[in-house]
Amino acid sequence: LHSALASVLYHIINADNRVVSKEKHKFATILKQEFDLDEEQINHLYEAAKSSTSDPHADLQTVSEYLKQSPGLRMNFMNKLNQLVDIDGIKDGELDIFYEALQLVFPEVKQK
Repeated sequence: LHSALASVLYHIINADNRVVSKEKHKFATILKQEFDLDEEQINHLYEAAKSSTSDPHADLQTVSEYLKQSPGLRMNFMNKLNQLVDIDGIKDGELDIFYEALQLVFPEVKQK
């Protein structure tokens, strides 16, 4: 789950092919809050996500499966993604991942 979440977060912050320090800081904050990780563990997950060739859609599915039974956790996850997307202005690639996450995490919500 740690790697899957790190991958999803990394794909959002790198959707515009650049990662600014505010985004990297929020990436670290989210992982620290969710998993109580230290800086070394977070850096390892960041580097692993950065160099990974894993499918972000599969990673998003993994996170979604974990969240499925808890509406509170689902809302919290989407709130954190929203915060990440908004850090340096909203980009299409970031929104694409956000909307995909929304559909997986809340399949009952229909997009217009």
